[in-house]
Amino acid sequence: MTDIKNGVPPIKKSGIIPDAGKAPDADKAPDADKAPDAPEVKPGDELLEHIANLMEPYLAAYPDNKEFYITTDNQVFLAQNKNDAENHQYSLDKEKPYTYTVEG
Repeated sequence: MTDIKNGVPPIKKSGIIPDAGKAPDADKAPDADKAPDAPEVKPGDELLEHIANLMEPYLAAYPDNKEFYITTDNQVFLAQNKNDAENHQYSLDKEKPYTYTVEG
């Protein structure tokens, strides 16, 4: 499983929901199909989800790349392009890009 530095959760792959489109069973309680309450959103959760969604196609396209650099304008750079990522980020706000490390 992929684990990411800086507390970013692993990316969950989307898929087809089994039994989608089937009528609910008659013997279920009326509230059984009710969606659960949304979990409390903690500060930073939206950013972590954004990063996970942003990285999904890059992880699929570059499975051997173990480090990526993300700039504040959402550009993603591969490990071998670290200098380009730093120069690009510096041109935006004089900071360093976010490092996304794939462990395992």
